[in-house]
Order: sequence, then structure tokens, then C-alpha cells
Amino acid sequence: MRIKEYWNKYKAYIVAGAVALAYLIGIKKGKTNEKARQTKTVLQNVQRANKARDSVANNPDVVQRLHKKYNRR
Repeated sequence: MRIKEYWNKYKAYIVAGAVALAYLIGIKKGKTNEKARQTKTVLQNVQRANKARDSVANNPDVVQRLHKKYNRR
């Protein structure tokens, strides 16, 4: 009976506390997810840039054209 009285008296506070705790945990999880997503995006951009550079470097026509364009005397 004692527990029931305690529950009825402090129900609102217990529920509010649980909700607040869940909210804070959610915020923390959300932040780490956001950070992970940014890291992933950065990595994807780096990979894309590397791929573009390699495709240019391995294409003799492009290399020749760029060489002509930027190495005029």
C-alpha cells in the first residue's frame, strides 16, 4: 500500500523525470549521429576528389590538354 500512496503522490514528478532522462539520452544520441553523418560526408567528398584526380591523371588526352593550356611559354 505504501508504494501505491507514494506513486499517487509523486506520479507527475516520476513521469517528468523519466521523460527528461529519455530526452537527454535522445539529444546525446542525436549529436553523435550528426557527427558520424558529417564524417561520412567528408569521407565521401575526399573519395570523390581522389577519384576525379585519378581519372584525370590516367587519361593522357586530358593531361596533354591541361599541359598545353597551363605551360605556355
